[in-house]
Formats: sequence, structure tokens, C-alpha cells
Amino acid sequence: MSFAITAILEKLQARDKDFQYMGVSDLLAEVEKETFKFDPSMEGRVVVALLNLLKTSSNNIQELAVKCMGPLVKKVKEPVVIDILENLSEALLNEKSSEELRDICSMGLKAVINVVPADSAALSTYLHKKLTPRLLVFLQQSDVTEVKVYCLDIIVDLLNRMGRQVNHEAVQQAVLPLLTSNIAPVRKRCITCVGLLAGADPDPLFAQLLDSLLAGIASAAKADHIRTLIQCISAIGSAVGFRVSRYLSSIVPILVKYCDNPKFDQDDELRENCFQAFEILSLRCPKEMSQYVRLIMGLAVKFIKYDPNYTVDDEETEDVEVDEVEEEEETEDTDYSDDDDLSWKVRRSSAKCLAAIITTRIDLIQDLYQQAAPILIARFREREENVKLDIFRTFVDLLRQTAISNKRSSAAFASATTALLSGQLPKTVTGVSKQLHNKSIKVRLGAFCLLQDLVSVLSDCMGPYMPELMKGILYSLKDRNSTSNLKVEALVFLRLLFQHHQASIFYPHIENLTPLIVPLMTDTYYRIAVEALRVASTLCTAMRPTLVSVGSTPDFNYRPYVPGFYAAALTQLKAQDIDQEVKEWALNCMGTIISVLGDDLVAEIPICLHLLLDKLRNEITRLTTIKVISKIAESPLHVDLNPILTEVFGELAVFLRKSNRQLRQSSLMAMSTLFVHYSASRSALQISPQILAELCALITDNDLFLSHLALQLCSQIIHIQSNAGVIPILQERVLPQIFELLKSSLLQGVALQSLLSLFTQIVSLNTKTITFDGLIDNLLALVLKSTKEIPVSKQSFSSVSQCIASICVSGKPPQRDAVVVKMIKEFSKPKDESKLISLLTLGEIGRRCDLSHQQEAVMPLLLSAFEYSAEEIKQAASFALGNVAVGSMERLLPFVLAEIGKQPHRQYLLLHSIREIIIRQSSQEGLQILKPHLPALLKLLCAHCESDEEGTRNVVAECLGKLTLLIPGEVVPKLDQKLEGPPFARSTVVATFKYAVTDQPQPVDTFLMERMPRVLNLLDDPEPVVRRSVLLTLNYIAHHKPDLIRETLPEFLPKLYNETRIKPELIKEVDLGPFKHKVDSGLEIRKNAYECMYTFLDTTVHRLDIPKFVVHVAQAMSDHYDIKMLAHLMIIRLTSTAGAALLEGLDILVEPLRETIQSKPNETDVKQEIDRHEELVRSALRAIYAIARLPNSDSVPKFREFMRTVVMSPQFAQRYREVAREDSLGGNNTFADFPMSDS
Repeated sequence: MSFAITAILEKLQARDKDFQYMGVSDLLAEVEKETFKFDPSMEGRVVVALLNLLKTSSNNIQELAVKCMGPLVKKVKEPVVIDILENLSEALLNEKSSEELRDICSMGLKAVINVVPADSAALSTYLHKKLTPRLLVFLQQSDVTEVKVYCLDIIVDLLNRMGRQVNHEAVQQAVLPLLTSNIAPVRKRCITCVGLLAGADPDPLFAQLLDSLLAGIASAAKADHIRTLIQCISAIGSAVGFRVSRYLSSIVPILVKYCDNPKFDQDDELRENCFQAFEILSLRCPKEMSQYVRLIMGLAVKFIKYDPNYTVDDEETEDVEVDEVEEEEETEDTDYSDDDDLSWKVRRSSAKCLAAIITTRIDLIQDLYQQAAPILIARFREREENVKLDIFRTFVDLLRQTAISNKRSSAAFASATTALLSGQLPKTVTGVSKQLHNKSIKVRLGAFCLLQDLVSVLSDCMGPYMPELMKGILYSLKDRNSTSNLKVEALVFLRLLFQHHQASIFYPHIENLTPLIVPLMTDTYYRIAVEALRVASTLCTAMRPTLVSVGSTPDFNYRPYVPGFYAAALTQLKAQDIDQEVKEWALNCMGTIISVLGDDLVAEIPICLHLLLDKLRNEITRLTTIKVISKIAESPLHVDLNPILTEVFGELAVFLRKSNRQLRQSSLMAMSTLFVHYSASRSALQISPQILAELCALITDNDLFLSHLALQLCSQIIHIQSNAGVIPILQERVLPQIFELLKSSLLQGVALQSLLSLFTQIVSLNTKTITFDGLIDNLLALVLKSTKEIPVSKQSFSSVSQCIASICVSGKPPQRDAVVVKMIKEFSKPKDESKLISLLTLGEIGRRCDLSHQQEAVMPLLLSAFEYSAEEIKQAASFALGNVAVGSMERLLPFVLAEIGKQPHRQYLLLHSIREIIIRQSSQEGLQILKPHLPALLKLLCAHCESDEEGTRNVVAECLGKLTLLIPGEVVPKLDQKLEGPPFARSTVVATFKYAVTDQPQPVDTFLMERMPRVLNLLDDPEPVVRRSVLLTLNYIAHHKPDLIRETLPEFLPKLYNETRIKPELIKEVDLGPFKHKVDSGLEIRKNAYECMYTFLDTTVHRLDIPKFVVHVAQAMSDHYDIKMLAHLMIIRLTSTAGAALLEGLDILVEPLRETIQSKPNETDVKQEIDRHEELVRSALRAIYAIARLPNSDSVPKFREFMRTVVMSPQFAQRYREVAREDSLGGNNTFADFPMSDS
């Protein structure tokens, strides 16, 4: 190594420039090696030689020497680095240095500064205390423009690299006067400096900066100075918009003034700067810009059509239809461009400003359609290409915000918004379709992207405009100058048209489309081939949309086009050296062709089927092939799959053993489809026993959805084949696995329903080996053998009872009656398990069958069960009574209602029975059965609204809620009356509204929306029980149907925030003898209030005033443990939903976060309390990490200092980095490499 450096040094010191160049090149190669180390005696000499070469006359050597500086600095000691910096800065600032040398030295300085370690104390001290002051002095005193530019470039790098350690006040004082310099490059770099300074300035210095800029604008006389100062405001807004928001009342009027100032009427760049500032401020502080947004929108709409050098009457040209020749002539006419015409900058910045408003103010979507959309559509004929593309993007933003708004808003608001768009559709489509013939590829690309979004928002809307759209599509697909991207976008738009429109409107165009699409299906560029195959699939479906069966009369003569599509798809299917995505879509396309047009390909299908079999055996394509075979099997054409059916079943059976879940799931679904459509096939009959045996391994609670599919397939196999080959496997392998599954506490949902269906099929077999009585006995044995060592879960009792009931329903009436008698006898046994299973089974049987003929035996038993001490038995009796009544409503419902009046001490359990009845009859059919009994039911429920027991009130609220869903017109008036009643009645009614809310639109929604203000006003109710009920209901509505509260929410938020306060009057001290304990009865209400706030962040965040919201989040971090954890979750959610607004209130979060992570458990705390404390600290660190990931979070001085001195201190740095690794969401962590504090 020493020998190599010596040789390099000789070359560096040589007089021959070729040797010098080779020496620098060799040195660069050496210092870039990770293992390279300098000999201490050589590094100084090498550095001196390299610095001397900066003064050489050879540009190549100078450039290479500068390139060597960065890697070299990493390999030498700090004193040597300081010498390098000293030499470079001295040469740069020396008045005698040539301009070329200064240029090279500035590049060298920047290269060194960009690699200097941020944690090096000596280097940081030199840079900030020696180099920076020298640069600032030169800036203030020198008249050499080039050196000022170099100095500003270096200061920008210093601020970027280690801006927090720079003397901001000194830099600010030096830079601000230069903003009015007559030299444009100087002003440009000063703007960058100001933006970087704003990010780290303390509040007083930031205020001085803004005041100075605003005063400068007010006193400036030259337009270029005003432009520079406005650009500074834009730079500051881009860097720290949340800090600028306090000064908007001063900034916006100035920007408005210069947008439309007669004095600067010809200064288009000034207008551009104003609109750029509006755009940035709208994006960075949308909430605070609300009061100005309509004013700004009006200005943007006015100037988006500002084109003083080109006058045309939009109204005369909007509806004119032109053919391609006329369009080309118009394009040639409008290609007028003047080098001095800068008005296009105003139009482009106006469009971008509108886009910012559109993306941040979704609540103004309807106003935007009324005011901005017509102008945007008229400007589709913009003559400048870049401006036209920006207008397209702005309109696309409007369409995408429309889709988001329609999902979030009420049905009425969404319908009104869609109507506004539909009203402007003719002009929109006409304007865009003209652009499809534009000579510019970029314009056509933009037009297709716009049309794609338009079709996605307004389905089935393009029918009347199809001829002109097809001309544009055909033109782009035929044009030799069309790029691959243009063809892809044209094909995507074509596919969306097929998917969202009636097939018949395409029939006139298929003749012209097919010759273009078929060649593209085999295009060498994979993206074109993929999209063409997708279009071919949708086109084949469109050609024959009313497919019923073979021989059906087609609506369109598709037969001439079938061979072309088939041949192209077959070519891709046979190809081996093509992209994976092309292979998959070739399979999908072929599957569609065979399933839709297969009756015209009878001779070709066998060839294709064997290709599919090969693809099924290929690991890469097997998953797609399974889905394709399923699609073909489902075809009404009844395609003959018998040539490959045996092999397909064999492969699918093997796939059931694979670990790939998706592969097993698709295989099960495919086999199910094949058994449905090819049940008579010899292949299906032969392989059934083998498949049944394979299914056993999937019938477990490890994956209940796979269990559901496996049980479903078992039912199908048993249904089509009950021969001697299937029965032994069913008895010996399947049933034991099913009985094991029934022991699981997880069994529920579709898996349980499939299991019930399977038992129905098994009973229908009626074999000698698997009998009705045998199944019942085996099922009962599962739960009756429960012991303390091996307990059976409650869910197992429920699952077994449902299985027994399903078997009884499938059996004969005498068998069912015998089971009922058996259950009655089982109840008489002393074990609780016997009583529990008998009650649940009687309930399940009674729900499915009428047991009124056994009423005298069943009803006394159920009522007597209410007297048992075991809570499980009483609940089971309540469940059974309700379900038995469902099976015979006319006879048994009056009996249950009468019992509630006779037995006051059983009211809670009997009301649970009523709840079961109402839930089971919660349909329009069930409502007809309930109608005769509704008056009595409502009277009973309203009477129990005021019960002292919370459990009773909850049951009554649920019952009333379900009835409100069914008959709101009858129930809601009665609830209105109860809202004026006692506290418990008010609480019950409010809870009722919660149970009346569903995710889907319902008739009751209108009633609920009208009453929401009245319900939310109860947050002022003096009774805590009422307020808590309101909070629970509010949280539920905010989660499931926020439209009900979205508009009224801001009015009631102060009342909600009031419930987050700790109220001393609700805290009581309980004397426990040796010590006293405080009981906070307001804790649950506060938790409910904070849970509402957390939900609002997900569903109604745009209706919140985030700075005020953050105040209460900070307050939560001084509350109970559970509330602190919830506060941390709110912070994390705020960073994703309103990050910019969160930064504005970040200062008040720092202290509570500091207190949380620095708190310590008490010495007397047990392990559980210590663990809880540790989890609280980790939770706070997760919240801090989420904040740190926000852009510009380090621009908040208090948070930056907190990160440096506390979070990244040795005490917490390791834990913070662990949390960052666990919780990383893929973004760059601002503080991941934050330097450790000296403490």
C-alpha cells in the first residue's frame, strides 16, 4: 500500500500532465476502496500535491482532482481535512484568484462539505465558527458576483448538511439584503437559503424573517425584487407551511394584489409567482386557507384562460365538430408562439393552483364543478402543450376527488355531484376526443388518461359519443408514430369502455377494431401484448353477452372474428420465451374464448386443452390455469373437458398437499366447480374416493375458510356418489376429523354452515353403517365427556347443538320427536353439561321446526331452567325459549309476553328470549309474522326502558333498535317521547339509535339524521349515564355511518372535548382501613370520549380543527394509563391523516411525551405494573417515531431539540431504534441516524 501511494505521489508531483492525470486517477481508485488506509507520513504530502493540481491549466485534471476530494476526506485525519477546507476557502475568497480557480475551489469545498461527518466536533466547529463567518463577511463586503454565487452555494450546502448548528441569525442578516440584488443568480440562491433557514429558525427569528419579507414587498419598487420576495414566501411555505399559516392574513392580500395589479399588468412572471405561492399555501396549510379559497379559486379560473396574444371565442368553438383534416389545419393555425409571450406561465400556474385546491378541498367539489370545471373543459383547446397537459391533470384530479367524495358522502350529495359532472359530459367528451387526433404524443396520452378516469367515475356514459371516441382510438392504434405507452393507454381505455358499457354499442366498431387488436396480442413489447389480451377477453364477452347455451341465437355475428382471436391467443399460449404476465393473460384470454365462443372451436379445443394441462403441471402457471379451467367448466356451452378431466382431478388432488394456501384454495374451488358441472363424468366418479381422502387433512380449525371449502366439496361428492367406495372413507376418516373440528372454539361462520350442510347430506345417505341415531350419539358424546382436565368450549356446545338440529330437520318426524324426548331426559341428569346441551339443542330444533305439539313437555322445562344458579344454564334457557317461540310464533310468543308480566324476577332472561325472537325475525318476511304482536312488544319494551339494571336496558335498546330498523315510522315517535323521560329512559333511547345503524343505506337513516342534533345535545345532560350512552352511540355511528353526523359534528365538538376533562366532583376517596383509594367514576366517560376522537380521525378528519384537537390529545397524555395509550394511537393516526396540521401544534405534545418516556415505575410496583410502564414508554416512542417520519418534523425547534437531547440519548436511543425497526412503514426516518447527544 505504501509503495503504491509513493508511486502515485511521484505522478502527482510530475511535470508531465499525462502523469499527473494518471496519478489523480490512481489515487481516486485507491481511496474508493473500503480497505484503503493512509500511511500517516504520506497523507499530508498527497493532499498538498492534490491541492496544487487544482491550480493546473488542465481542466480534465482539475475535474478529476475535485472528484477525488470527497472519497479522500473520508480517509484522512481531521486536521488534514481542516487544512483542505482552509486551502480551498482561501483560494476561493482570494481576490487575486482566477475565476476558473474559484470555480474549481467552490466545487471542491462542496464535495468536502457533503461528506464531512456530522458528529465530528472539530470539523463542525471549523465549519460553523470559521468558514461560515468568512463566507458571510465576503457576501456582505465583496462586489464580485461570481464569488457571491459560490459562497451562497456553499452556505446552502452547509444548511442542508448541518443546518441546525449554523448561526441562523448571522446567515439571515447576510442573506436578506441580497434578495434585492440586481443579479438574478444571487437572488435565486438567496431564495434557497431562506427556505432552508425557515425550517430551523426559532420562532422569534422566523417572525423577523416573515416581517422582513412582507415589509420588503410593501416597499419594493422593482418587479423582479417583488418576484424574488414572493418566491421566498413560496420556499418558506414549501418547507414549513404550518408555520406560515399564522401570517396568512398578511400574505394572501399581498398575493391577491399583485395577481391583478394594473401597475404590473404585463408582468406574467409576477403573476406566475403569486399563483405558485397560492398553490404551495393551499397544499401546506389547507385548513387555514379556507377563508381565502373561494377568492383564490376565482383568480385561478380568471387567469387560466389568460392569453392576451391569442383571441378566440370559446362559445363558438366548443360545439363545432371537425374531422381529422380540419383538426390538423386548426392545429397548424394555433401553433403560433412568440418568444416574448410568457402568458403560458400564468395559465400553467393557475391550473396547478386549481389542482391544489381540488386535492385539498374535497368539501368544495360541487362548487368546483360549477365554477372551475366549465373553464377547464373550454381550455382543453389550449395552444401550449405543457399547459394543456397540466389542465388535463387538473381535470383528472377533479375526477378522482369526485370518486373519493362519492364514497365518503351521503347518497344524496354523491348523486348531486354526479349530476353536475353528467351535465358537463357532452362538452368534456367532445373537447377531449378532439385531442385524440393531436399530433403530439404527450397530448394524446394525457387525453386517454383523462378519459380512463372519466369512465371510472361515470360508468355507462359514453354510448352517445362512441363514434368519435373510436376514431381517436383507431387513430392511435394505427398511427406509425404512436409510442408503446400511447398504445397501452389506448388499449386500457378501450378495455374500460367494454367493461362499463352495454355490448351492443360496440357492434358497429368491432369490424374496425379486430384487425388492430389481434396483431397487438402477439406484440413483442410485453405491456402492449398484456393489454391487448385483456381487451380481447372483454371484447369476446361483449360480442356474445347474452350467451345461454349451444345453438342460442347470437345478437351479433361474431363468427368471422373467432379464428383470429383464437390463433393469436394460441400463439402466446405456445410461446416459451415470453414475460410471465403475458403467459397469465394469454391463459385468461384463451379461457374466455373457449368459455364464450367454444362452440365455434370444437375441432381446436382438444389441442388447446392439452396445452392447458401442460400449463397446469408448470409451477409458474398452474395457479392461473386452475382459474381458467374453472371458468371453462362454468360455461353454459358445456365444453367437453373429458379428454383431460382425469389428469386435471389428479393434479388438483396433489395440489391439496402443497403449502401454498392460495393454490389449495383455488384447487378446492375448481374441483367444486368440476363436480357441479361434470358430476356424471366417469373421471369424477373414479377419483371421488381419492379426493375425499385428501380433504380430511384440510378439515381443521387452522384455516376455517379452507375447511369450509373442503366440507362443501365433501357434500358435493356425497351428493353425486354414495357407493361403497365413498362410505368407508367417510366413516373412518372424514367423520372423526369433523368430530375433532367440532371441539374447536373457533368454529363459526361459513365453515359451520358447510358442516351443517354436510350432516344433512350424510343423513340423506341412510346407510347401515352411518345411522341417524349413531350420529346423534356421537355428537352428544363430544360434549358430555367434558372434564375439568379436558373441558369443552362454549362454542362447541353451540356447534354440536346446531349439528343435531340439522340432522333432525333432515330426518323423519318420529326421529325428530325422539330426539326432543331424549333431550328432555338428558336435562334431568345432574351434570351441567347435560342440561346445557339439551337446552341449546331444543332451542336449535325449535327454531327450525314447530314444537308446539310437545309444548306441555318443553315449556315447563325451559322455565324451570331459569331457577338454576349456573349463569350458563339460565342463558341457554333464555336462548332456547326465544328460539322455540320462533318456530311457533302464534302459540308461543303470547306465552312469552305473558310470562314477563307474571315473573318480574325473570324479566332479564325473558327479555333475552324476546331479543332472540326479534333478531330471528329481522326481515320483511319475519316482520309479517311479527306484525300482529308489535303493539304488545313495543308496549313491553318501552315499559322496561327505565329499568334500574343496565343489562336489562341494554337488551331493551337492542330489541328496540332492531324494530326501529324494520318499522322506523312506528317506533321512532315513541322513542321521541321517551327522550323527554327520566335519565335511564334517555340513556336507553340513545343506545337504541346505535343498534338501528348499519353499514348499508336504510330507510331509518332519514329519521336518525333528523334526530342527531337532539341526541348530541345530550352531551350536556347532567346525568353521567346519559352522557356515556351518547358517547358510545356517537362512536358507533362515526365508525359505521359517519354521514349521519358529519355536517353537525363541528358544532358539538366542544361538548365532546368537555367530556375529556378530569372532573374532581366525580372522584371519590374510599377508606379501606390501612390505606385510602381514589375511585374515578368519570374515567369510563373520558375513555369513551377519547375513543370517539380516535374514530373521527379515520372517518371525519376533514371536519376537525386539528390544532384544537391536538390540545386535547396533549391533555390525554396526563391522564390514566389506558387514555395515554389511546393518545399515542391518536398521534400515530394524525401523522397519516393530517400530518401537516399536526406539526402546527407539535410544540404542546413534546412535554407530555418527554414526561412519559422519562417517567419511572415506583419501587413498590409488581412485575405486571413494571411491564405496563415499559409498554407505555414503547407506545410513546412509536408515536415519536411516527412524528419523526413526517416531512419537516425537524423544522419544529422544540421537537428537534427533544429528539437530540432525550430520544437519541444513550438512555433511549437503542429502544427508539428497535421501535423504528418494528413499526417502520417503509418511509425514510428523519431521525434514524440522528447524532447522539453528548449526555
